[in-house]
Amino acid sequence: RDSRGDAPNEMGDELPTADVDGIPTAFAGGDRTVCVLIDGGVKCWGINTLESNGAQSSTQATGDEPNEMGPNLKWIAVGP
Repeated sequence: RDSRGDAPNEMGDELPTADVDGIPTAFAGGDRTVCVLIDGGVKCWGINTLESNGAQSSTQATGDEPNEMGPNLKWIAVGP
């Protein structure tokens, strides 16, 4: 796992885009976790040490391995 933005030339145009398989209309960031709102649904990725990216009953990081982003990034259950 490589942190981004902590060294020269890692921000702005040098920062890679995150494929979330849609166009986010809102986003929120936390402690090494990001969530986006897409078409009324939520997708999150990041370190997830405290289940902070919405992966219930899991502390596995999301988005740090091949095939975890884009259409493979799971929708997060929200609501009652």
